[in-house]
Order: sequence, then C-alpha cells, then structure tokens
Amino acid sequence: MREIIRLVILIFMVLALIVVCIPGDSVTRTVPLRRIPPPAFEVSALKFTLSAEEVVKIEAHVRNVGGFDGTYVANLIVDGKSVATKSIAVAAGNAETLSFSCYISSSGGHTVELDRLTVPIDQIAAMKYTDPYVVVVSSTQSFIDILQSPQIIHLLPLKLNEASQDTATITHNYTWLFDGTKWIWELQLPESLYSHFKGLRRPSTNNYSIYVTHPMDDTYIDNLVSEIERVAQEQGFDTSKTVKFAAAFVQGLPNTSDSITTNYYNYPRYPIETLVDFGGDCEDTAILLAALLNRMGQKVVLIAFPDHYGVGILGGESTYGTYWEHNGGRYFYLETTTGGWRIGEIPENLADVPAVIYALD
Repeated sequence: MREIIRLVILIFMVLALIVVCIPGDSVTRTVPLRRIPPPAFEVSALKFTLSAEEVVKIEAHVRNVGGFDGTYVANLIVDGKSVATKSIAVAAGNAETLSFSCYISSSGGHTVELDRLTVPIDQIAAMKYTDPYVVVVSSTQSFIDILQSPQIIHLLPLKLNEASQDTATITHNYTWLFDGTKWIWELQLPESLYSHFKGLRRPSTNNYSIYVTHPMDDTYIDNLVSEIERVAQEQGFDTSKTVKFAAAFVQGLPNTSDSITTNYYNYPRYPIETLVDFGGDCEDTAILLAALLNRMGQKVVLIAFPDHYGVGILGGESTYGTYWEHNGGRYFYLETTTGGWRIGEIPENLADVPAVIYALD
C-alpha cells in the first residue's frame, strides 16, 4: 500500500514539473522608471486689458512643466525692443500669473512678444467690447487662428510609382495639427497590398513586433518616411522635432475600437491596414508609428501593458519623463492614441503599471 502511495505521489510530482516546464508566452513585466526634468516653463496665455484705446495691462499665465521648482524670467518685447523684465517663482506642475503695467496705443501697428507668443495690438483692438475690456490669447490657439484662417501646409501627395503593377488604389486625405500648423496629406494606398495583409492570419501572440517588421510593406513605409523627412528638412526641423512630427501624424488618426470596426474583440492591424481603415486602437497606432520611426533609423520598442500599447523610443541625456531600461538604453514612452502627447509623458492610469518590452527583432 505504501508503495502505491509513493508511486501516486511521484506521478503527481512529475506532472507538476511537466506543467511548470511547458514553454509558453511567458514574459517579464517591469515597472517604469522616471527621469525628472529640470524646471521648464511655458506661457500658456496672455491677457490684455484695454481702455481708452490703449493696452494698460498685460498678464502672462506661466506654467512650470518641469519636475522641480524654479524661477521664470519674462522679457516683454514691444516692436522688437525689450521694455520690461520680471521674474516669478513657479512650483513644479503649477502655474502663476505675472503682470506688466503699460500704455501701448491700439493704433500704429504695435506688436507685443512674450515667450513664443506674438500678438498684433491693432488686431485685438479691432475686437470692440465694453471699455475696459479683456482679450485672452492662448498658446494652443495662436492669435492668427482667432482672426484669420490657420496656416495650412499640404504634403506632396504620395502616389504609386508608374512602374508599379498595382492599378487599384484606395485614396485618403489625412489631416493633423503640429507646431501651430494644419497639415494635409493625400495618400494612395495599393489595394492589393491591403488585401494581402487583410488576409494574413493573426498569430496568437502579444508580441506585435512582427506587424512592425513585416518586409512586404517596407517600400511603401520608406516612401512615407521620405516625404515626412523632406517636409521636416524644408521646415528646418531637427531630428527630435521630426520624430514628433511623425508622431503627430499618427496621433491624428481616429482612435477606434476593434469590436466596432471588425468582427473581432482584438484585431491587431498591419501599418497599411491602419492607414486604409483610417485609424485603429492602441496597438494599431503603436505598430504604425513604430514602423515609421524604425524606417527613419530610430531605436524603438513596443511597450505592452495588460490592456494598452505604446511605443518606446531610445532617449539621450536631454530626454526626460517615463522610461524603461532595455539593452543598456533608456526607452521613453510615447503615447499614440491621441494628439498632444510628448515623449516621456504617460497617461496617469499607466504611470505605475508594469509593462512588457518587445524589441523589433
């Protein structure tokens, strides 16, 4: 009887070892780290008080977007000349208001500059209200946007090469905002390429790097990158700003749900699918942006949370924010689902959530 019991126990131990040793999609999740940036300031709005056809007060709303307390020095420039300087202490993550008393005639074509905001006084004076009255100009809506049509720049339409055997195409116009400008891009997407990727079986894995690196769309992705880099060079963008420009293009795509746009609860898309389908959910836009940045020569990874995906981009000493250490480098988080996210910024609900890093092997 004892021998039978020992044999049963031995069998259970062997089975347990077999279960433990069975290979699977096991991954290591790590909590992100943060590199806190120094004090950094932005003037989010200017408030002008006008009375008797003069600007009598200018107030600046200053926000500290850095990680430490600091002092902001404001230099008020009128008609190209510095007329006043003031400083104000601003705690990290907070905002303060400083004010300048002045007497600037609303006529004569005077221009006020502070930080990156430039405001023509005669134009705000043309907006007649009661006396006195206040006009607020924000950094998210430049003054020219209030009174005139915003600047619009069209990227060159991306058309298929005449030598291409693809005759059927799907044409879309994509619109997004970046650096105070509205951008419009017309793309012709080969229907045969879209159909090919649409017909591929979705592998049972959470490692979506295979969608990023599939070689069949390399030529088309390279054409996209070529036009992005051409425009960036024309605009004088450096490498960092070119990356942000490409990110803004992807962030400008509609964020859609797989359960609504497909017959599946989860349907990862190849980059061409996301462009043709005019958007996707988090993993789709992460795959698309990773593909663009990868072909631009940037070192990127996919960052997978239990219910969300983003991109990680290798940062240098001047990069701050949330990052993961991978292969000796710091990969800073980049959100892809909506516009306005900067490198290193992460949604609050994900700030301390462990994630898996998938390299583009």
